Amino acid sequence: MSADILISRLIGMVGRAPQWRSHCPACGGSSRKLSIREETDGRVLVHCFAGCSVADIVTAVGLDLSDLFPPRPVSDEHRPPRIRRPWRAADVLDALRIELMVVWVILADVAHGKTLTDGDRARAGIARDRAAALIYELRHAA
Repeated sequence: MSADILISRLIGMVGRAPQWRSHCPACGGSSRKLSIREETDGRVLVHCFAGCSVADIVTAVGLDLSDLFPPRPVSDEHRPPRIRRPWRAADVLDALRIELMVVWVILADVAHGKTLTDGDRARAGIARDRAAALIYELRHAA
């Protein structure tokens, strides 16, 4: 749904796309305490500054909560492609710190004469691969 259906059922509208103000149909009154905003993805956000719930607002104008959201795609072929969002550098560094800690513990065990198990060797390999991937992320972050 676009915001047009909701807007057509409200009184005292001011503003223009993508944001409007109106009288709240749930609590009434003479002030424009209802804020409506249509997002670029088709969602319609509604907020009453007097504290009315969104459910009360849409019910008062004869709509359902589902009317505030665009219809879901029927199949994957109609679904927009997922956008890969880059990691935050702080998250990458935290993950790298954990993998380096694994390597440090394994090296400390070797330094103290402990024989590594196959599981220790496998985990060291995982830590190596993850650290390399994390360093790549840091170098190629936008």
